Amino acid sequence: MKATTTTSPMLKFLSSRVRERRIELGMSQSELADQIGCYQPDISELEHGKANPRLNLLHLLSCSLMVPPSHFIMDEPPCS
Repeated sequence: MKATTTTSPMLKFLSSRVRERRIELGMSQSELADQIGCYQPDISELEHGKANPRLNLLHLLSCSLMVPPSHFIMDEPPCS
């Protein structure tokens, strides 16, 4: 994952969706990290909007959290 200095609305949306779904499934950040092959701090950074995940990570997240990748993408992202 790549660190970012400002959090865009799309990244905030993605971050909240990951956290909400993980909690719905009763999964810890460590458990999710183990499932997708990263570390717990990576998940924490993602959930706090401090990391911008690559496409392959979105695929792994969608599989582990049992949702389609579109679950993490805003329907109408703001243009700015």
